[in-house]
Amino acid sequence: MKRFLLFIILALFGWMLYLLNTEGRLYLPFLPAILAVFALYYIASNVVTSKMIAKARGEEVFAVKANMAGSDNTELLVGALAVTPGDITFYVREGWKGGVRKVWSCATKDVEQYSLERINDRHRGVVFTLSGEEVVKIGSSQISKREKDFRKALGWPEEDRKEE
Repeated sequence: MKRFLLFIILALFGWMLYLLNTEGRLYLPFLPAILAVFALYYIASNVVTSKMIAKARGEEVFAVKANMAGSDNTELLVGALAVTPGDITFYVREGWKGGVRKVWSCATKDVEQYSLERINDRHRGVVFTLSGEEVVKIGSSQISKREKDFRKALGWPEEDRKEE
């Protein structure tokens, strides 16, 4: 399906350029069609919802849209982070019909600490320090907004933060 959508995008863009070249006018009705197909392509390749994760796991979990940084911090995998008191799992979309695939997982007890900070030059997120000095970077602006829910999902006690 993704290849079909890419073909449609290419065909619409090519047809629009052909008409521009032959008639000298830009056909604006093609632009919304191209944007709509781009949106469908993005949804079919990247969007992971809480319902998809709940269906795969068989239970409701705390889930946020997230990006997982690679080992070199230059490539980000688009997906969702699911957190329970037992484990933390990162999922990506598997197919255009809506399946999810587990890419990374660790037990919550292996997390020594986490910090909310920039994971690279442009993205804010959470950095997990795991036992054994391993560091995992997950980009998500939603985690900092929902930190109380995040800590509750981890099963960690509320932290008293003093305003300075």
